[in-house]
Amino acid sequence: MGGVVYQIHASVACSFGCFLMGMLNTWPSYTLDLYSHPNTTLLERPVTDMEASLVGSLPSLGAMAGSAAAGLLIDQLGRKRGGVVMMLPFAISWAIVEVSRSALPILIARFVSGVAGGACLVFAPIFISEVAEDSVRGTLASCEFLIGFYRGQNTNRTGEERVLWRFLGEAYIQQWRLLADDDEYLPTGTLLAE
Repeated sequence: MGGVVYQIHASVACSFGCFLMGMLNTWPSYTLDLYSHPNTTLLERPVTDMEASLVGSLPSLGAMAGSAAAGLLIDQLGRKRGGVVMMLPFAISWAIVEVSRSALPILIARFVSGVAGGACLVFAPIFISEVAEDSVRGTLASCEFLIGFYRGQNTNRTGEERVLWRFLGEAYIQQWRLLADDDEYLPTGTLLAE
């Protein structure tokens, strides 16, 4: 029984990249309105329509590059170290989003996050299939997609609830900054756990 518990723990831990990818994909759904508003104070100027569409599409382009590079990375560094290194771009990109006042660094950060997300989507099933025993391999292999889906849905719901509560009288603290903080601390915590 102890071996299966460790395998479940390892599967959930290596699926955090998918969790962050779900967060990455839902983030524009509630921040683009804030970024494109004519009186935005988040950026130096509102984003253009082209920049707004790039905010949504650059992670997918980055994911193509990341998924291609993932195999090389985990073969060179090993499975465990390769997985830890894949978390670095997430932490760096959300830190960039946190401090930027211009659209260009945010677009670069979105691409970098997509690279990490694509790499994690390749890494997780490989890692899980190598550490899980036959009796639980199928169940644990689905873990990454369930975690990514859960985070995507939870982020969207949480964003809507935060907006609702702020309009009902709580002090207005920029919601996208709070969620960017969550995204920044999760990969950092994963790195420190190793």
